[in-house]
This record gives sequence, structure tokens and C-alpha cells, in this order.
Amino acid sequence: GLAFFYFSNLPQYVQGGDSGEMVLAAYRLLVAHPPGYPLWIWLEHFFTHLIPLGSVFWRASLLSSLFSLSALLCIFSSTNRSPWSVLSVCILALATPFIEAALIPDVFSFHALLIVVIGSVYLFSVKDSRLFHFGIPFLFSLSLAHHLTTVFLFPVVCDVAIECRKEKKIFFSFLLSAFVGVCFALGLYWSMVAFHPNSSLSWGIVDSPAAILRHFLRSDYGTFRLSARENTGTLAGVIFFLRSSWIEICAFAALFLTAFLTNPKALRDKKILVWGGGCIASIGFFLMANVNPVGMGEEVLRRFCLMPLVQLTLLAA
Repeated sequence: GLAFFYFSNLPQYVQGGDSGEMVLAAYRLLVAHPPGYPLWIWLEHFFTHLIPLGSVFWRASLLSSLFSLSALLCIFSSTNRSPWSVLSVCILALATPFIEAALIPDVFSFHALLIVVIGSVYLFSVKDSRLFHFGIPFLFSLSLAHHLTTVFLFPVVCDVAIECRKEKKIFFSFLLSAFVGVCFALGLYWSMVAFHPNSSLSWGIVDSPAAILRHFLRSDYGTFRLSARENTGTLAGVIFFLRSSWIEICAFAALFLTAFLTNPKALRDKKILVWGGGCIASIGFFLMANVNPVGMGEEVLRRFCLMPLVQLTLLAA
């Protein structure tokens, strides 16, 4: 049913926000706005050229829907498929930021999928599994070639590292997996040199390691800022998140309360505490976002509501 809803509402023509720029950058291999999102650019580039259906924008929208549906399926299949997990998935699937990410081509649906995969491996796999020891550091490192807010999952990686340190061979493999992921991320960023950096449609000239580093660190804005025009962040972003997502937050709060009343020991589960800390860090990002939730700023901030909602969904599931 969700697939039919998404696929039947895919836009054929360019929508607002950054979607037009991002689809053009992916289709023609141009440099997108900082940090560049090279992992998403390459995936989108191949998909829009391999699928000979509809307009280029429609194909890009189709891939966003596939990312979103994959995220929902990953959450559902990773859990015990209890009523809690089903309800959690439904809350996320009906959330406005998730629907927008599924229909409008941008980096956020793929970002949600990466968060879901990392979270599912961390929360639902056993601690002695290879996915837990090797998959998380690799995916975390690789995801740095996509969206910088992945750094809010760093406590998860630290917890996995602590578990791996108990055995030298496993810890070495953990470090090797992280190193391989970093190498892939660096390779993807280096590929931006070939992204027609001298085109007037590209975002600046990215033709050297120093230029790539500046682009990665978002020197045009500030690393965790969303606008170059505002000086500092305010509470307005946090208030906007709470106001725009209050239905989902209340629903998750009811699930958490019921779960903790029926199983008080869950409060002492280290995984839940670590992942919950990541949720708080993601919400705290709005303090640094330095965009007022007015006009276009409201649309920008709404997209960043998706990551904490995805994290809350995994926590509830």
C-alpha cells in the first residue's frame, strides 16, 4: 500500500528546495552544495541513466521512494514484528518529513536508510556477530561521504569499539573495517575532481585536496550551520522540531512509557541508552542549525527532522 502511494505520487517535474540542483548535479556529475554528497551523487547518476522511464526528475524521485521503502522494510524485518514494531514503522511512514523525503529527490531518504541500517545492526544483532563488529564501523565511515550529521552516531561506534577491544583479533578487524570505509569515502570525495568543477552549474571549483576538504567541512556555511547569513543558532529550531513533530513525539512517548512500565530493566540496557543519547544529539543539532523557521527556512528545517524521527522509530521498535 505504501509503495503504491509513493509511486503514484512521484513528481514528473522539478520541485522546490534543493531538489532541482541535486538531481541536475547527479545526472550531469556536477559539484553539489557542501559537503557534496558524492556517495548519493554516484548512486543517483547510475540510476537515472540506467532506467529509461519517465523524466529524469521522476527517476530520481523513484529512487528516493525505493530508499524510503527499504528503510521501513529494514526496520520491520530486523525486529520481532511485534505490534510495537509495526506501530513504530507506521508512525514513521506517515510522518510528513518521511513522506516528503520519499517523494522529492534529495539526500535525506538515503540518509534515513543509512541510519536505519546502522541502527538495526546495532540494536537488533547480537554483540558477537560479524555485522556488529565489522558492519557498523564500515557503514559509519562510508556514510561520511554522504551526510555529516551521521557523526551523531559516533557514540554507537565507540560502544562497538569497546566491545571489540575484549579480543585483539576482533578489534583489529574493527579498525580494518573502519579504515576500508574511510578509504571508500576518501575515494568518493576525490572523484569530485572529475565532477565538471569548472562548470558554471557546479558549486564552486573543487579541483584539489584542499578544495575538497573545504567543501567537506562546509566552509561556505560553517560545518554544522545551514545558512551563511545567520550568525548563531537559536532555540527556534528545537521549538520548530517539537512543534512540527509533536504527534509523532507523543506517539513514541506513549510507546516508550508502556514499554518501560512492562519491562523496567530496559532502562538499564546500554544499547538503548547509547542510541537514545544519539537521538538527543540529533535534536541538539537544531541549536546549531542557525536557520529561522520562516518561509524557506521552515522547509529546510523540516528535512532535518527526519533523522531524529528515524532514531526514535528504531528506539521504539
